[in-house]
Amino acid sequence: SFSNKISSRKTGFAWGAGVQMNPLENIVVDVGYEGSNISSTKINGFNVGVGYRF
Repeated sequence: SFSNKISSRKTGFAWGAGVQMNPLENIVVDVGYEGSNISSTKINGFNVGVGYRF
């Protein structure tokens, strides 16, 4: 029988922040940022959203 055991563990740190606003009673606008750093890989992202409340 063949057995191949691979073990790997990577740890990192993730963070984010955002703001949500209501320019009008039924309209929502949000802006945010997310980032992470896992081992030697860094990921950054921005998001923007617009919504309607009914």
